[in-house]
Amino acid sequence: MKRKLHYYKSPKLFVLMFTLLSGMYAWSQSSVNGGTLNEEPFHFCVGDGEEDRVSRVSVEGAKGPNSQWVVTDEQGNILGLPPTPEAVNFDGAGAGVCLIWHLSYADGLEGLEAGNNALTDLVGTYDLSD
Repeated sequence: MKRKLHYYKSPKLFVLMFTLLSGMYAWSQSSVNGGTLNEEPFHFCVGDGEEDRVSRVSVEGAKGPNSQWVVTDEQGNILGLPPTPEAVNFDGAGAGVCLIWHLSYADGLEGLEAGNNALTDLVGTYDLSD
C-alpha cells in the first residue's frame, strides 16, 4: 500500500503545526485529577511503641500519568512520600494532625520531596485529592 506524503516548504506553517501539536500534548498532560479519598478519620495514641497504621484508604476518580501518596502536617509540609498509606507508622509522628493526600501529576513536576510544602512548593501540572 502506497502512502501519499505531504511536504510543506513554509517555515511559518511548520511553526504553526508544531505549536498546535505542542498545545495538544500540553493539554493532555494537564488533564490530572487527584481524586477523592474514601476513609474515616483515624485517632491514635502515638509514642506508646505500638504501631499506628491506617487501613482501607482508597482513592476514586484519580487520573493522570503519575501518582503519589503524600503525608503532610496541617500546614501542608511534606512529612513523607509512602508507596501506600498503610506503609506509614504514625507512632513516631508525635502529637498533632497528619493529613494523607493522593497526588496526580504530569511529567516534570518539581518540588515533590519531604520538607517542602505540598500546597505552595510544587511546580508543574498536578492535583491533590479532595
